[in-house]
Amino acid sequence: MTMSHQAADLHQIARAIRMLFDREHVVEIRVPGKYGAISGYFDDHEKLAKAIKRLSDEGEHASIYYTLNPCNAALLSRRAKNTLHDDAKDATSDADIARRRWLLVDFDPVRPKGVSATKEELRETGKVMLAARCWLHARGWAQPVVMISGNGYHLLYRVDQPNDKITARLFQDCLAALSEKFTTAKVQVDKAVFNASRITKAYGSLAAKGVDTEERPHRFSKIVFVPTRIRVVNRGQLEQLASTIATTRKRSNGNHKQTSSVSSDDVEKFLAWGNAAVKSVADTADGGEKWVLATCPFNAEHTNSPAVFLSAEGTLGFKCLHASCGEKHWKEFRAALEEKKGEKFHFATRNDGVPYESTAEGIIHHTYTRNGEKFDKVLANFSARILTNVKEDNGVEAKNVLEIEARCHGRKRHFCVPASEFTRMVWPIEKLGGEAIIAAGPGAKDHARAAIQHLSGDIERRTVYVHTGWRSIGGEWFYLHRDGAIGTEGLYDSVKVKLPPDLAPFCLPEPPTGEKLKTAVRASLRVLDVASLLHTMPIFTAIWRAVLGDSDFSVHTTGPTGTFKTSVSALAMQHYGAGFDAHHLPGAWSSTANANAALQFVLKDALFLIDDFVQKGSYSDVDRQHKDADRIFRGQGNNSGRSRLGRDGISVRDSNPPRGLTLSTGEDVPRGQSLHSRFWLMEFGPGDVDIEKLTACQGDATAGIYGGAMSAYLQWLAPQYAHVKKCLSKQIAKFRDAATRSSQHARTPGIVADLMVGLSYFLRFATEVGALSADAAKVLREKAWRALGNGAAAQTRGQATEEPARRFLNLIAAALDRGDACVRAAESATPAREERGRCIGWVTDDGLVLLEPDSAYATINQLSAQQGEPFPVRMKTLGKRLEQRGFLTNHDKNRNTTQATIGAARRRVWSIKKSNVFPSSEEN
Repeated sequence: MTMSHQAADLHQIARAIRMLFDREHVVEIRVPGKYGAISGYFDDHEKLAKAIKRLSDEGEHASIYYTLNPCNAALLSRRAKNTLHDDAKDATSDADIARRRWLLVDFDPVRPKGVSATKEELRETGKVMLAARCWLHARGWAQPVVMISGNGYHLLYRVDQPNDKITARLFQDCLAALSEKFTTAKVQVDKAVFNASRITKAYGSLAAKGVDTEERPHRFSKIVFVPTRIRVVNRGQLEQLASTIATTRKRSNGNHKQTSSVSSDDVEKFLAWGNAAVKSVADTADGGEKWVLATCPFNAEHTNSPAVFLSAEGTLGFKCLHASCGEKHWKEFRAALEEKKGEKFHFATRNDGVPYESTAEGIIHHTYTRNGEKFDKVLANFSARILTNVKEDNGVEAKNVLEIEARCHGRKRHFCVPASEFTRMVWPIEKLGGEAIIAAGPGAKDHARAAIQHLSGDIERRTVYVHTGWRSIGGEWFYLHRDGAIGTEGLYDSVKVKLPPDLAPFCLPEPPTGEKLKTAVRASLRVLDVASLLHTMPIFTAIWRAVLGDSDFSVHTTGPTGTFKTSVSALAMQHYGAGFDAHHLPGAWSSTANANAALQFVLKDALFLIDDFVQKGSYSDVDRQHKDADRIFRGQGNNSGRSRLGRDGISVRDSNPPRGLTLSTGEDVPRGQSLHSRFWLMEFGPGDVDIEKLTACQGDATAGIYGGAMSAYLQWLAPQYAHVKKCLSKQIAKFRDAATRSSQHARTPGIVADLMVGLSYFLRFATEVGALSADAAKVLREKAWRALGNGAAAQTRGQATEEPARRFLNLIAAALDRGDACVRAAESATPAREERGRCIGWVTDDGLVLLEPDSAYATINQLSAQQGEPFPVRMKTLGKRLEQRGFLTNHDKNRNTTQATIGAARRRVWSIKKSNVFPSSEEN
């Protein structure tokens, strides 16, 4: 079925009307035609919606429009109201609009006239629209309503302004400013839609320019986004935007432009000063003014034809229609009047009394002596201006950074200065060198700083994001990477992102489509084949889980050098940028903990690979390495960072917690039983990795194929990410419940659940794009569940041996076996003939080992230190753990020890079954 034969959605049409108009507003429908327009005035909005739907469903009209601003109610009497009329002669004029309610910014793709836009043209238009929308939002503008007109995009900003000539000029300047900034070779911002009676697409109706083809299809105009609360853009914001075009043109028009803004009063004062008689004053079509002169200063016989013009943008002009004056323009006209007067006319400067000037020699302060004589003081031998106020947004806080252009001794420099450092005025010598001089004397620095701010004029504002991952921009979700963002329509390079040098490779390509997409997804799946699923499945599922956000676990791969654990892990990182590989990874355990923690914060909703955890150096060096690992993994597990005191020593600054998923490699495992519950551990050994398959995967990764799969996955996620984020915890809980029934460690089911959720979304994506069949996805899901289950069981066994009470008993057994300690018979308590090591306890005839707490704890502490890993808990805590794990056969009330008779003496001991100390014992 072609779009032309589809019926319009009455609900969509009515929704747009309710949003744009109040119940009492009068609206004109207008359908331009070859032989006259179809038109009608409506105050019944239900009939209005039905009339639009009927016109759209007829399929005979290229476009259906209505007035964007409410009409004067008197127009209901122009013809029968709430009905359509053919061959209507009178359309709504600007004078018929009651008040301006909306500012329309219309983005259209550049294409041949009379045809619909292609998908690519519409997509490119969307990117430009988003750039403009973000730019205005950064300048404090409220969020607009976003519409697709059918072939382009509309931004509708709510305003509340009078319908007069001054406001028309203001709106015209606003659109001119946006056009100048955002019009490209492919997309234009329409500057002509500033008039009050502007008609716009009746949203929800069919846009049917040209023939409906597959390449250039007809589309329905529709609502894309409506803010939760539509806020008004005030006049000050409009004027600020309008001033940017005036400033730009002022700088570019040379002699045809005054150096400061010129008003109508200025022109009239000049004409009166020059004795130029004015016959009449009138408005011009562009919103400017025209003064018709009685005579031409170049020829007194030229009457009624000469005129002076002041355009809406402030440009002054002169025109005489006689051929002999054809080369006479404003410059010549002004010079002629000044020559007759014998003096120069000085237009009033409008610099708000700013007493500073920027010259080739530097910054000048215009001041006056006590006698009233003008005195120019040099503040600095350089000039500078602020070009852009960049808001660096890290998702938690925003810092302002100023982009500055400066000239010193003829050399021009561009650099950035944090706004917090700007007022100190230390930066000139740091950025410009020792030749940059600020004058001596009280207040010179303050005056120089104020001069730069005043003379910078209109400072552009721009938001730059300084992290990766998901951000809601203008009510839509985008995934940030080095070169922009991935959204519903693909790659948006208009979103600006700044990342640290270590993350320079974090760059995603344009999302592939069709067969290229299927190839990319299947290539990514081949990562699972480079080793057993026990090794590859946790890494592969972590790739897709990371981008969902809110991860509270890590993945750690360990094994000796030469087992290719880093190469396999790097394949995962290359899904976020082809530039990552085994030799170029974002993190390293040799870096400081602060550096790695900072990258944990920046890498939001992404993997963060930290390479090569290995114990080396002195005992204190090793201890520091384990403490750093504890901080990184514990911070990831708790989603917490280190809070910091503010400069005032009282306030607490944001902690900047980890916001991605940490993937780690190393020859060793960070110590600590509680820490091990926060990461998934995989051990690689010689021969575990298939080198041939690894090499093939590395080729795909370097070619950017994995990055393409990730880009397409993110594009698929973008329109549904709000829903994904909302439902994520419930989906994890569902998998966790299933995993918990496997009797794994209390924290391990959560990791299994997280990884399975990541895989589930990826498989859903792979199935929808046709890269996997539903049956193949089901089989892979089952394999993943089994592989993660086997891995979880191994995790649980490994964690059990690291539990402090069990580790204590294992160390006791080792000390006895090595001869570092011994136990004696409890009945006699006498030393044996071949006794070795210190006595740490006694053995009873009924199969109990009675350990003396102080001696036993000192022994295992010494042995643990020799192994390079201090025992993790104190003796008092150890006693509680032994009791909680059920290793103590007997203990007194409110104690974890009991009194026993040793020889002839009574001693306080830990009473433990012999089989718990000597597992091979036959004692029960």
